[in-house]
Amino acid sequence: ADPRLPGWLQGVRMSEADRELKQLRQEKEALAAALADKQTEVNEVRRNRIAVVEARERRVQDQIDVAMVHNEELEKEYDKLNTHAKQLTGTVQTVVAERKALEAEIAALKAEGYTV
Repeated sequence: ADPRLPGWLQGVRMSEADRELKQLRQEKEALAAALADKQTEVNEVRRNRIAVVEARERRVQDQIDVAMVHNEELEKEYDKLNTHAKQLTGTVQTVVAERKALEAEIAALKAEGYTV
């Protein structure tokens, strides 16, 4: 027995040891190839997931941009409507004041005996 060999190889003829080593090397190579394939697959899945997340992020950002533009348009429209409402309020106040003045004139004319 060769003391340099591990215990499980003691007493095994050299040709058997060579076959076992060859088989172990082949299994190691097969496992390394399978690991490389699996790593490639994992990287592809990772890239696909990142692409999906980035696409979602772009869609959300696009929706935010559209919403911001729409919000700005609504604010401008609100400002226009608010200005118009203030103008209408001023006009109504003027008309009411004029009506009261006319009613006062009518009341004064009636008091003086005029019929309206």
